[in-house]
Amino acid sequence: MSLIYLYALTVSDTRLPRGKFPHLRYEQFNGFQAVYEEVSKNEYDAQNLSLNMQDAVWVAKIAQKHDFINNELFSEGAIVPFRVATIFNTLASLQKQITDGEKIYKRTVGFLTEKAEWGVKFYFDKNNLHLLTQGLEDAEVVALRDEINQSDKGKSFLLQKKLDKVLIGKVDQTLRKIIDEIQIKLMIGTVGIISLKNQSNKITGRADVMVRNLTFLLENEAIENFEEGFGQQRLYAAARGIVIEKSGPWPAYNFIF
Repeated sequence: MSLIYLYALTVSDTRLPRGKFPHLRYEQFNGFQAVYEEVSKNEYDAQNLSLNMQDAVWVAKIAQKHDFINNELFSEGAIVPFRVATIFNTLASLQKQITDGEKIYKRTVGFLTEKAEWGVKFYFDKNNLHLLTQGLEDAEVVALRDEINQSDKGKSFLLQKKLDKVLIGKVDQTLRKIIDEIQIKLMIGTVGIISLKNQSNKITGRADVMVRNLTFLLENEAIENFEEGFGQQRLYAAARGIVIEKSGPWPAYNFIF
């Protein structure tokens, strides 16, 4: 017996080309169209899904397919996107979910119409520390440097470790302050913003470290101004050793009621 893998709810009867997406199925429930496919219990029942979700390669493959389908649906109009591997035992259980949440889903679609999600990620490479340490030579740092220069080898070693710790704290504070300023400026004209968990280097595949992970909800008419502001802030950040990258437009996964 198969299970139901739900991709999204749409308010139109949009159907993706069958030749390109032969596995997709469509059902009308309470004014929504559920876009789903039938999947095997051997892969998607609770026990097997729990194991598969620990396999990074499997998750990446499923997530890529999931996002591709929802992006195609999103290009045709507003959708309520569901998370990767949202599974129902039967169409009846799916229908109950839609019926029980009908008011919320309708509010969600109304809210998300003509809007899209945009991701903004901030990265910092420790090799760029010198760009942030400029101007940090306050009285505390100067005093420590003077004491290091006047101390013997053993004591100077310990003092240097203390100085490094102080500088790291000041760099972290400066980094947060710069990113906070950029974030505030990027928020102008947006509908909403959510701070997400930073991704590890294993996930990003990068040498630099993700230091902030934001997602914004924008009305379509605000995209041009957002991109212009992003371009300005990217240059401002780059001069301080911070890399900013944006992605979008995406279905608004993070702004579902």
